[in-house]
This record gives sequence, C-alpha cells and structure tokens, in this order.
Amino acid sequence: GTAADGSDKKVRIDIFGLKPSGTDAGGVVQLRPELPAFQPGKSYVIEVVVRTLGLGHPFSQGTADSNEIWVDFRATAGGVEIGRNGALANPDDTGEVDRWAHYINVHMLDRDGNRINRRNPQDIFTPFYDKQIPPGAGAVARYRLDVPADAAGPVELRVRVRYRKFDQEYMDYIAKQIGRPMPTLPIVDMCEDTVTLPVKGVAEKVPEQVSPIKAGWQRWNDYGIAHLIEGGVGNRRGHFLQAEAAFQKMLTLNVPDAVGQGHVNLARVYLDEGRLDEAAKHLDLAGKVDPAPPWWTRAWLTALVNSENATRPEDLDRAIADLERILDPKNQPKERGFEFTQDYMIWDLLANRLFKRRQFEADGSDAYKGFVGRSIAAAEQVLRYDIENVQAHDQLRQSFDAMSSERNLPAATGTPRTVHDMAADAAAFAATTGPKESRFAAARAILQSLQSVDKLSPNPESPKLVAMKAIHKTVRPAFDDPDPEIRVTAAAVLAAVHREFHAIYKPDEIARATARQIYGRTHPAANYAARDRVIYPTTVGQRDQILKTGDLERK
Repeated sequence: GTAADGSDKKVRIDIFGLKPSGTDAGGVVQLRPELPAFQPGKSYVIEVVVRTLGLGHPFSQGTADSNEIWVDFRATAGGVEIGRNGALANPDDTGEVDRWAHYINVHMLDRDGNRINRRNPQDIFTPFYDKQIPPGAGAVARYRLDVPADAAGPVELRVRVRYRKFDQEYMDYIAKQIGRPMPTLPIVDMCEDTVTLPVKGVAEKVPEQVSPIKAGWQRWNDYGIAHLIEGGVGNRRGHFLQAEAAFQKMLTLNVPDAVGQGHVNLARVYLDEGRLDEAAKHLDLAGKVDPAPPWWTRAWLTALVNSENATRPEDLDRAIADLERILDPKNQPKERGFEFTQDYMIWDLLANRLFKRRQFEADGSDAYKGFVGRSIAAAEQVLRYDIENVQAHDQLRQSFDAMSSERNLPAATGTPRTVHDMAADAAAFAATTGPKESRFAAARAILQSLQSVDKLSPNPESPKLVAMKAIHKTVRPAFDDPDPEIRVTAAAVLAAVHREFHAIYKPDEIARATARQIYGRTHPAANYAARDRVIYPTTVGQRDQILKTGDLERK
C-alpha cells in the first residue's frame, strides 16, 4: 500500500523540509505549506522523516539483519532524473539495492568483522550500526540534491519506504548452495510521499500542495524526535540544537496538543544536555496546559530531573515516589494498552535511586538497610524480564556488598576449587541443619574460588555461567535467613556471584570496536552510513567526493 498519511499503516514517510545552504548547517524550511523555488546550479539538503505508527517494538525488529527495508529517493526536473538514492540494480525492480541507500535495519557483524548475511545468528557479535526506529519515534534521512544549471522544469521529489524479505546478497548465497536460481522476491512499498517545487527562471509556479499528515504539528514533533535520538536513544549524541528548534516551533503553532508535547520534548532535550532547571521548568508548564501530556511521561522525566544531580534526600525521595507510582499495578493505563509493571528500564532506575538514597542514612542503620533491601528487590525485578541486564547485575553486586560481611569467616584451606566443585560448597552453606562454622567455611571456600575462577582454564563440560546460576539459586534463599550472621555472609557470596555475572554479560567493547574497524575499512558505503550524521549522495559524482574526501558538505 502507499497511503502517505499513515492511516492503517505502521510507518509513514514525510518530505519534511530543505536546507538552502547545501550543508547540514542552518535552519530548515518546512515544505508544505511553503514551496520554495530551487535556484539552478545550487545545492540543497532535503530532509525526509520516517515515523513508526501503532508499534510496540522497534521497526523492523525480528530478523532485522536479513530484512531489507530502505528509503528510495528520486528527484526529477522536467521529467529528467537529476538525483537518485536507493534504486535497484535493474530497471524491473530486481537485483541489489544501492549500497549508499538509507537502510532501516541492523547491520550486524561477527567477531571477525564479517557481516551476518547467511542467517547465521549464532555468529552475531556486534552491530556495525543500528538504524531501527523505536516505537512512536522517527528517523531523519538527508539527501544532497544538486539542481542542474540547465534544469528543464519543476523538480519533483518522491520518496518511498520499500521492503523485501531478504536482500540480494543472501538470495545469491542460497542460489549458490542449491545450484539453481532463486525466485524473484516481491518488493512492497510501505508508504510514500511526493512534493513538486518550482525552479527560478524555469518553472516559477507549481500547484498548491498540502501534506497528507492531518495533524500538521506532528510533522515538527517527528522531526524534532528524529534529531534528538539520532546516534542512539539515550546516548546523548543527538543533535540538540535542531531538536530544540523544532520543539520550540511547536509552542508557537497555537495547537493545544502541540504545546503540551512541545514542553515535554524540550524537557527531554534539556535533560540530555544537563540543563536540569530548564527541564524542570518545561515539565511544570506541560502539567498546566490542556490537554496535558500523559502523567506517566511527566512522572518519568520528573524522576530523572530530581535524581540526576540530587544533593538532598528529598530530591531522591520525590524521584523514588514518581517511579513507584508508575510501577504501581493500580496505576496502569490499560485503556492505552500499557503495562509499566514489566518495564525493566523503570525498575533499573528505581534500583539505582534507592541505592543512592542510602547515602543519606547512617551506615548500618535500619533505614540504610531498608533502602538497600528495596534496591535489591527492584534490581531482581529487572532480571525477571532481562536476565542478562548488565546494569542490574552491577547494581546487585554493589547492593549485596553493602549488606555483606566477611568478618569472622574462617580462612579457606587448600587450593581454590574448580567451578564444578563450588556447587558442593554452595549446598554446604545453604544446609540449614549444618553447624554455622561449617557453613561459614563453605562460604569462605566459595569466595576464595571466585577470586581465582578467571585464572582457571575454561572447561566446556562445566561452563562458568551454568555454575554461577546454580550457586546463585542455592545461596539466594540464605539472604532471607532470620540469622543476621547467615544473611550478611550470604550477601558476601551473592555480591561475588553477581560480579561474575556482570563480567560474563558485559560486552567486550575493544573486540567490538576491532570488528567494526575491520569491516569499515572495506565497506565504504556502510562505513559512511554508520556516522552519527549522514547526508546521502544522489549522484555518482557525490559518491566519488565521499570516497575521496570522506564528506559531502561544502563548507
């Protein structure tokens, strides 16, 4: 289907605006209602926004390494093509897609720097880039358009989001394996948009045009969000000046829905920039407009503001209260289909803020232990939904360590035991009928062995992860023992176990960077697309310029 307004669709595309400078600098001119005239012989940047609709997951999710989803950009002047990006190799819509296109996918690599291109998920190691679009969010694709000096008529811009189940590289691989050609896969155009603009001195007038997106303020909102999250959600690598300008524009549109959303999104910008007072101001203003943005959105952002640089216990108390309000089963906005009680990001933040709150209490006091205990409970909720969550394991390591004590434990005797043998020590410690001294000795043996476990040669018959899970399952109930000596000893063991979980699950960033460097050296189009900010080429000459200089902008 090609309904550009996104009705009954899960994704829409909008030719949002252009930048007359020919670079990414300067302000944007929104297209429709404005239809500025191109100057022959001049270069422009066309900005296109792709937005997800009605999805509860990133687009495309699933087999994102093999699904082929891309934006096809085409510009014609007087019917003659003057710019193209995202075309297929053959005129009958078959063959390989332009490698310089904007892909909506995850470009995944193995640890040797090879692309995951044979449906081999067992080799997945690191993304080279991830251009999936979060639910209810947008992405911006920029295209350099050089208007010819001899342009023969008005310029028509046409963009489409296109989908094919597998890319040509994979289909060629399968054909080689089975020894015969593969059938041609269909291509679905998920959405499209077109705009026709005048050219000075050639075609001065064009028909009036209106964007099919009925709530026009959403175009500014989508544009701002796309800039805010560019480079990765929450990475603080977004492009804040353009996001801020877009959200400020929403405050001037005299549309109630736009004003509230504009204030909320300005708060997001200022949070990422560390401008906390300004973020708090706009969250307060958002709560005073009618209609106000959803309470849970304001509660989440307010919790971040109150706790980001908290210097008083009451700052953290307010943040904790907001987070617990969002997580309360009685407060779930089920009429909207939302269920925040299973949102591990909220539980993760709550665990962190509860742990920080303990700093304002006397060490070892009941209040101190109360906050740490609540932090443990929240972090363990995270692991119910995401067992490999690195932040939660690190939080549990810190929390159990704050509740632990190795004092008065007898020294372990003999050499450290193997990963396999530690299960017996865990069982001995957990045995409630055994003498306390024997239980303490078993705990000390586990701690001694864990200190040297990384020095042992890996044993495929007894993987460390399996052993850590077994020890954790055996020892964790002892943390709830009524005997305080047993509890603090169990906490010491659990802190060490979560330290090992953290080490196991934490990505090796050096190895990841090495794999990306290997791939990037031999794949210039993907390497260019992996930048935080990209202007896609639309002519062969522009591609040659990138290959020669690494950039497309004219300073």
